[in-house]
Amino acid sequence: MAGLLGRKQIAKYHHMAFAEFGISPDSYGGTWFGAIPDSWELEMYGKLYCHDCDPVDSK
Repeated sequence: MAGLLGRKQIAKYHHMAFAEFGISPDSYGGTWFGAIPDSWELEMYGKLYCHDCDPVDSK
């Protein structure tokens, strides 16, 4: 949907913001499993924390 951010965009923003403060990107609730790729994690669990995100960007 036009105007909505996707899960990947939101995760990237949080990773960048966390990096500014020296916080691990795994601290972000959307990508908290460090052992698997973020793309898998967003696909499996993304709707739990971002159910209103743009579904097109999230795939």
